[in-house]
Amino acid sequence: MSKATGKNSISFGLNRGSFLRGQFLVLVILLSSLFLAACGALPAPAADLSSLTSANNPVRVEDVYPVRPLQGAAVSYKLGLNLDAAGGIAQGQVLQVTLQANNPGELAWSAGNFPHLTFGATSLDLLPVEGSATPLFAAYVPVGVELAAQPYPLEISFTDETGATRLLRRVIEVEKVDFPYQDLTLDGDLAGLADHQADAYDDTQLAGAYQTFSPVRLWQGDWQLPLNVPWALTTAFGEQRTYNGQSDTLYYHEGVDMGPLSRQAGDLVVSPAAGRVVYVGDLEARGLTVALDHGLGVTSYYFHLSQISVEPGQVVAAGDLLGLVGSTGRATGPHLHWEVRVQGTPVDPFAFLGAPLA
Repeated sequence: MSKATGKNSISFGLNRGSFLRGQFLVLVILLSSLFLAACGALPAPAADLSSLTSANNPVRVEDVYPVRPLQGAAVSYKLGLNLDAAGGIAQGQVLQVTLQANNPGELAWSAGNFPHLTFGATSLDLLPVEGSATPLFAAYVPVGVELAAQPYPLEISFTDETGATRLLRRVIEVEKVDFPYQDLTLDGDLAGLADHQADAYDDTQLAGAYQTFSPVRLWQGDWQLPLNVPWALTTAFGEQRTYNGQSDTLYYHEGVDMGPLSRQAGDLVVSPAAGRVVYVGDLEARGLTVALDHGLGVTSYYFHLSQISVEPGQVVAAGDLLGLVGSTGRATGPHLHWEVRVQGTPVDPFAFLGAPLA
């Protein structure tokens, strides 16, 4: 490179030999990249966060139910829901429900007498959320992948300050999702884990975590991803999976598999939201495992770790270290299986990356 005589101008000298060598180098790099991609060494990077949270395009819907004036003041109850533009919710998602009165004192409640919700087979109380100027109650309702796609009534009953029982009702369409199919080859030592006996053992060990219910929400705001390194989505939530082409091994994938692009073990796995450690152990199919309770029936799970960095009962904040990515248990390579359950039912973890409950 040499400076030209003109002010603020630069000229670049390049002879024919160096040009051809440069062209050859570019060609080698291009062919190498194509070869590695064909061999699976360059998986596609993860989609951006907005695309991960847009599968159901949830929006906050608020129904207002006015009732007769009470003690000279207009009374209304606001029912908040996360639904898509068509007013429905897809299989595998989580229904976030809030109930709020427009003035303090309009929802009479006491321990054991909270607003009660039913939706499909789910029946649970809405519980108070701290920090609201007027009474606010919340609940998380799972919409399982195997819940039949059809309309369901959502009903909430509660007692107002006069002692009268009130009922709010809305019909919500559960929308069918055509989950993709994947067959995974297990060989060597992993072949013996294809029949799901290991899964049954793991589920027995995790039964206590599945049933955990804390009556308060332990986190605030949006969740974050449990990996903060470049990663690829190797298996999505809800994919129908078999092993070694055996139809009797068919099941729905209950979480998301996140594979670091480095394809190496040892990347940090962090808590996506505040919670409490309710399980730490070494399972047959899931390998080294950590489970967290986040409150209101929401629990999360981290499988196939190479190292665990927390203890049972430990309270963690968003971003705290849980362990390291690994390939323990039934894993064909280093990756994180991230799973979220609501009232014990698996739901898409990415549903928690969007707007939080009010």
